[in-house]
Amino acid sequence: MSAWAEVRQLQEELYNVQLQTAKNKLSERNCIAVIQRLINLGWLEVIFSCDGKEYITPKQLEKDVLDELYVCGGRVALTDLAQTLNVDYSHVEKKVNELLSRDITLSIHYGELISKQFFDNLAVEINETLQETGLLPLTQLSREVALPVATLSKELVPRVGEIIFGTYDKKTDTLFTAAFVERQAAKLRGACSAATRPIQLGKIMEAHGITPSLGHSCVKEMISAGRLQGQLQGQSNNPVFIPSLYTSSQNQWASSFYQQNGYITLEMMGNKGIDNPQSVLSQFNSAIMLPSGAVSEAAVAGVQSIVEEVIVSNSYIELVDWMFDWCLDTDEQKLIEMVLQHVEDDKYRVLPSRTIVSVSLLNMLLNSFDSKIEEKVKVDVGNPKILASLKKFDTAAAVIPDNKSSKKGKGGKKGKKGKARDDEDDIIIQPSLGPTYLSVSEIESELKRLQFFMENEPKEEETLVEVSNLLKKAAR
Repeated sequence: MSAWAEVRQLQEELYNVQLQTAKNKLSERNCIAVIQRLINLGWLEVIFSCDGKEYITPKQLEKDVLDELYVCGGRVALTDLAQTLNVDYSHVEKKVNELLSRDITLSIHYGELISKQFFDNLAVEINETLQETGLLPLTQLSREVALPVATLSKELVPRVGEIIFGTYDKKTDTLFTAAFVERQAAKLRGACSAATRPIQLGKIMEAHGITPSLGHSCVKEMISAGRLQGQLQGQSNNPVFIPSLYTSSQNQWASSFYQQNGYITLEMMGNKGIDNPQSVLSQFNSAIMLPSGAVSEAAVAGVQSIVEEVIVSNSYIELVDWMFDWCLDTDEQKLIEMVLQHVEDDKYRVLPSRTIVSVSLLNMLLNSFDSKIEEKVKVDVGNPKILASLKKFDTAAAVIPDNKSSKKGKGGKKGKKGKARDDEDDIIIQPSLGPTYLSVSEIESELKRLQFFMENEPKEEETLVEVSNLLKKAAR
């Protein structure tokens, strides 16, 4: 009881003291003078308010800045701080710089002081939005929170996996959820697997509402993992997806055509959409590579046997029907040399139209004109000029140009330039008056009446013209 009595007595004494007025009281002017004196002596550091009616110490200013930052949710503009605290902006800026040098959880962006608390709260909100939408570009978030993408990327990426549950794409500055990525990949895999022809990846993504930035990486990953059969080609911003089914069918077509025809050209493969024809040609067995494509050794060997048989049987063959209707000019000479490499040069002649004629056939044709010449001589025997011409060839031998020079000359297709050149070392065929006395057109007409050409009519009109020219030339 005595203890409680003492407590009550002390309370009454305190109350009485509080009721008493101070005997020594300083006026406001005196207080200002005292503070000013302390400031002048350097014993006190204060910051004046904007209106000059209040003082605040630097320590208190720091406390007020941090309190205001907390109240504003971790983000406040320095201009707002100066206005709220009623101090000059320079004092606020100086104090904020001191805080930044000591506290790594604080940062300043475009005149705003931002704390770690703000980015943590922002990360929580982003995660909620991300789980609902599955996709959140930082460009969109930048417009909403009025912060640059670089700042958001720097502050939010470390929080991915801790506060934000998703995936960050650095190339596009976009956040994804794992479920969203799986849905997009499933759409792409289904659409690409159903493709039977090359198709632009952009069209697939547009048709199925797939995010372009995510679609490219998903397709590449699925192709690398073997989950999608095909390849991407073309521009990186809009590549073309080529399914393996299409590639295999094109390669199968090329192989089938080559096996059936004995040749294939780069132009044909390009028209079929084969992007890398050289790699396809390299897979063919016994293929002879040419600038225009490839020809099989079996096809060349087959033509060789036919040409050899033609020469032995005293006939001719027009090669244009066999292999020259598809190759380039540079290929023709090479193929002719391959076909004739086992035939003696004095056994054949190559016409400009790439017709190979047996020398024996040419001799037979030369001899077939003797009776025609005799008849024409009898008619023109009274003409001195004709007699002089005939006398000149009484002892002459009919010759045909050396085939070696003909092989060196460039052969051409129908309508192309080509000629069998004359050489000094002409090969003597058989002495004959020949068709020297006739014009080329007359020689051609006579050739058409021969039983040989009636049974073996040339397929090319220029063949008989070239033979006629050769016979005319040989008898000079």
